[in-house]
Amino acid sequence: HPDIPTAITEHQTTAQTRLNPEHGIMLQAIHLTLGPTTPGRLLLLAHHLVIDGVSWRILIPDLTHAYHHTQTTHPLEPVPTSYRTWAHYLTQQAHHPTHTTTLHHWTHTLQPHTTTPTPTPTPVPTSQLLHHTTTLPPQHTQPLLTTTPATYHAGINDVLLTALTLTLNHLNNTNDTLINLESHGRHELTPHLDLTRTIGWFTTLHPIRLHPGPATWHDITHNTPHLGTALKTIKETLRTTPHHGTTYGLLRHLNPTTKTHLTHLPQPPTTFNYLGRYTPTTTTTTPDTPTNPTNPSTTQPWPHAPESTPLNGNTDPNLLQHTPLEINAHTQDTPHGPQLTTTYTYNPHHHTTHHITQLAHHWHTALKALTTHTQHHTGGRTPSDLPLLTLTQHDITNL
Repeated sequence: HPDIPTAITEHQTTAQTRLNPEHGIMLQAIHLTLGPTTPGRLLLLAHHLVIDGVSWRILIPDLTHAYHHTQTTHPLEPVPTSYRTWAHYLTQQAHHPTHTTTLHHWTHTLQPHTTTPTPTPTPVPTSQLLHHTTTLPPQHTQPLLTTTPATYHAGINDVLLTALTLTLNHLNNTNDTLINLESHGRHELTPHLDLTRTIGWFTTLHPIRLHPGPATWHDITHNTPHLGTALKTIKETLRTTPHHGTTYGLLRHLNPTTKTHLTHLPQPPTTFNYLGRYTPTTTTTTPDTPTNPTNPSTTQPWPHAPESTPLNGNTDPNLLQHTPLEINAHTQDTPHGPQLTTTYTYNPHHHTTHHITQLAHHWHTALKALTTHTQHHTGGRTPSDLPLLTLTQHDITNL
């Protein structure tokens, strides 16, 4: 029906204006009926203060289950850790010696490595930010998700950040890159708190200084063995970051003593976040029919409506954006294969459109070079793969 997307947009816009954190209005649900033969649409909007991307993967199956099982014979799975418990726990941990001793790591990371003072970026309202989106075709995205990280016993973030570091070093004429790394934030600081069923906003943001070893842009264009060294070096930097970076936020925001040491240090000019893989649900199961009649406790989660798009959401246009450049990437499955989509959100007072276009082009070039490189090299392990042994990279290479 041609009017469905228009109706959804209209209802979404008005529902968003009704969200009001100050008055506790965090969720809006709108049911659109489309006649006796067309499946309806349920439009759910939640304020980011109470939900993140992982939370939706918990909430949607729970809503499906509750819809099918109104009786208590099939109750929802319990939630081991409430968001409130987690928040109080973080405040306690911000003063724990195990975490306060990482202060030196964070101050050293943020300390300027040059004598030339870096000007503090002028924040602008989000309404003035510009956006540039690119896609990496499936033939390059597929190895990025599989063979390239597997060859080096790494993750996709290791590969993405190696390419980004080499790109930014090349464009900025530096030999290391300081970025803010954003992640899902559900890294457990203790095995006693299980967050797998907790709904909330768990983002972790921390600075990291990435150095690709001896590799330069020359190694990208000539596909030299230094690319493998760069990937291993970046991987080890990420693996040896204290507590997955969670302690930075604790010391920066929840501990008044350590906060004073971190507040006035220059902040990274770039934020990077890989948001994971988005797979649209293609099942045709209707909400009225359990997928397994013999076991009614297992039901297929409601499918995404065809009008759904990943990363949907709006930001307050008057909210100030302090970081000159934000890079958000995600993988989306398409009929032709997985595709890496990257959105560059930038402050036009700090970056020209030409510079961002150049950055996006160079990053794709670097990603293609890394995936090509692993087809002709054997990869190998790094010290973090062998935590019970005290080996250097040199030791492993020469075993």
